[in-house]
Amino acid sequence: MKGIVFTIFADLVTDNFGMEVWDKLIQDTCPASGAVYTSAEVYPDGELIAYVTALSDITGAAPADLVRTFGTYMMHKFYKLHPEFMADHTAKSFLESVHDVVHVEVKKLHPDTLLPEFVYESSGDTQLTMLYSSPRKLCHLAEGLIVGTSEIFSEKIDLVHSQCMHQGADQCRLELGFAG
Repeated sequence: MKGIVFTIFADLVTDNFGMEVWDKLIQDTCPASGAVYTSAEVYPDGELIAYVTALSDITGAAPADLVRTFGTYMMHKFYKLHPEFMADHTAKSFLESVHDVVHVEVKKLHPDTLLPEFVYESSGDTQLTMLYSSPRKLCHLAEGLIVGTSEIFSEKIDLVHSQCMHQGADQCRLELGFAG
């Protein structure tokens, strides 16, 4: 996983829970990286999972809820870093561009990045189904990114996660409804 994911997670923790909690997460998980992350380097996925598990133990929040919150926070950070990806879009058209535009640009900058696969089913202007698959099974992060997209565009998005890899499905089915 790219270091930028870890630096944004560290920002989330310190912004919402304080530096003491971030220090405790490092102490409790003893990451191989020593918790020294640079944006472009790749680090073990397990470090993020360990942080989320430890944060869940500290806060009592479910890991899925923490990952979803992280996704929302991350989308706002990405928007600040790369607003050009969202220019001239609606929330729906932006989400439809993630796999074939945004991920292609990410791969150009960071060819060693492992990105999830998205396949889309669209039903007019108000419905979009995103089929998510990844060996990381970070579908709750995708949910949070969708929530962040809704907030950035100030457009309501109804989200139903009707099929999930965590319940044995081959892929997650994220059914989105947009105000018409």
